[in-house]
Amino acid sequence: MGIGGTLRRSVYSLLLLAICPIPFVLLRSTLDPTLIPQFLAVSVVISAAFALLVIRFVAGREMAVTDVLRNGLLLSMIAYCLVSVLSLLAAIEIGESVFEVLKIALAIVAYMLFAMTLVEHPDRIEFLAMAMTLTGFGLSLIAAIQYFDAGFGWIPGNVIPSATMANKNLLSSILLSALPFSVYLIFTGRGHVQSAASVSAALTSYVLVISQTRSVWLAIGLSGIFTVLAVLFSPRLSKRLYGIEAAFRRRALLALAVLLTGTMAGGVTLAARSSSKASLTGGKFINTSSASMNERLILWDHSLRMYLDNPYIGCGIGNWKINIPLYGAEGLPSETGTVFFQRPHNDFLWVLAETGATGLLCYLMIFVFAARYCLKAMARAETDSDFLAAVAILFGVLAYAVDASFSFPKERIVHQVFLMAYLAAATVLHAKSRAAHLRLSPTGSSRKETGPSPGQTDSVAAAKHSSLNVLPHTHNKMTYAAAMVIIAIVLAACDVIGFIRLKSEIHMSRAFAAVAVSDRERVISEIRLAEMPFSALDPTSTPLAWYSGVAQFELNHVDSAMVEFERALKHNPHHVHVLNNLGTCYEVKGAHETAIDYYNRAIGILPSFDEAIINLAAVYYNQGEFEQAYSVIRRIESPSTDSRYELFLSKISAHIKEAEQD
Repeated sequence: MGIGGTLRRSVYSLLLLAICPIPFVLLRSTLDPTLIPQFLAVSVVISAAFALLVIRFVAGREMAVTDVLRNGLLLSMIAYCLVSVLSLLAAIEIGESVFEVLKIALAIVAYMLFAMTLVEHPDRIEFLAMAMTLTGFGLSLIAAIQYFDAGFGWIPGNVIPSATMANKNLLSSILLSALPFSVYLIFTGRGHVQSAASVSAALTSYVLVISQTRSVWLAIGLSGIFTVLAVLFSPRLSKRLYGIEAAFRRRALLALAVLLTGTMAGGVTLAARSSSKASLTGGKFINTSSASMNERLILWDHSLRMYLDNPYIGCGIGNWKINIPLYGAEGLPSETGTVFFQRPHNDFLWVLAETGATGLLCYLMIFVFAARYCLKAMARAETDSDFLAAVAILFGVLAYAVDASFSFPKERIVHQVFLMAYLAAATVLHAKSRAAHLRLSPTGSSRKETGPSPGQTDSVAAAKHSSLNVLPHTHNKMTYAAAMVIIAIVLAACDVIGFIRLKSEIHMSRAFAAVAVSDRERVISEIRLAEMPFSALDPTSTPLAWYSGVAQFELNHVDSAMVEFERALKHNPHHVHVLNNLGTCYEVKGAHETAIDYYNRAIGILPSFDEAIINLAAVYYNQGEFEQAYSVIRRIESPSTDSRYELFLSKISAHIKEAEQD
């Protein structure tokens, strides 16, 4: 095979490594056990795969890179990345923006590597499907064990089952991406492969039911309908479908039986669990609560208003969570200042608010091109395997888009890698089918294919066999070299910043542990270690400096606390606790008017923020303005979340009564 073949296999193996084990990577020593650890893991794997590609380039090996990467899909992704970079001009916290841009860039590089390796051997789409199926099975197995409280309880997560995704919705989203390829392997696999795919599809369907993630159910329904219609309403596609039905009738019945078995088993489990809890909790068979949907509708409205306030370049990528408090919290759990939303639960509105209409257009075009490539590949597919792969990918891309309209897969790099694998496979299938279509003569006969010429490398031979137009890398070699330098810089930035943020989160976690035991000195030292370039906020968008400011204040170091709160304000000027604590510091220093200003700013953002209201009333009380203090404190609707409310109200009321008697 030679060095060229060895390097190709190594690159592809590393890319599969990004698919298989990385979704299982987590660290309990970080605040978010998966976000940063998985980002760094993907970055390291992609960097290693790219390094092998560079070695191959330097060694003079030819690569199938020209035509497959000249497509509208990649152009849309690059345009979206550039618009995101432009949005940094409007960003408040640049560190968060840079990290989000790097996630986009890392995903683009993953797409390019997937496409460049798949284009040389398009039959490797089957191996890609196996990797995603294996991942789906592993995650589903962990989730099922968690659901029955039989193990894996040590894995952090919000709601069971969440497997290693730390979030039930994110688990369902990743399983949704794995399911189409499992079904694909039921049709195309043989022996153990088909059996394994059947087990994985059944277990994945089961977990998708018991997880009760309604956005995923909707995604499966809508995407399934659209995919079926795309097949049935095209004469060329329907002709191929009839052929498949004749040749794969047994496999189609097997796939249907597998999916129904998993779905029905999940329904039976839900019914059994609901009936056992109904007498105690009045539980329902299916969670039909509209609370989460109402929250989403409010957040979507706020996101649209955020876009209208920043229509050209948005509020800055990564800065939605900083700006959202400005648009009110009525009807949301954040109304009391104890919850902070980080995302609108709609990736498309998220993109719109942060990067403007241009960013959303570029982002939407990614899915438009992907769907177009799948439809073209379905219409022109030379083999049933290619046709089925295109159908599976079309379903997967559409399902991702529907789910992203109610969830947030854009936030997680593993979900992006899965999506990039889909997009790369769609690109390669489209390129392969297009090359086959162009090979046909006007009479319908195809030109004779010849074998590799003497001295022709195995990569070019393989690509030619696949009917793809491949040019040696000596063509525009300087252009390729320049592109590789840019990619190398991006990947190095991903590795470095990923490591910085990982180290920062570890220190944040230690600082939070110190907060729990009131070890203020340790809080200050750990926060000092946690504050690094590109890492100034915790996962709730609270500035790290705020924690050290609180610790300094509790140690009676008011001046030091003010310095910390002022630094925190620069990173998040709309954080109500930062504004409230600054007001308190100024009040202690005797700057009453400045304190009043900060309290009013906090209350202006969050009118039901009891702590700031009581503090403002206290300022007026201390100045002898009892009527003003009473007017302020009566804004609170009893009972208050602040334990001081009753005491302060009684004292203020007593002074007013005394004044009335006099």
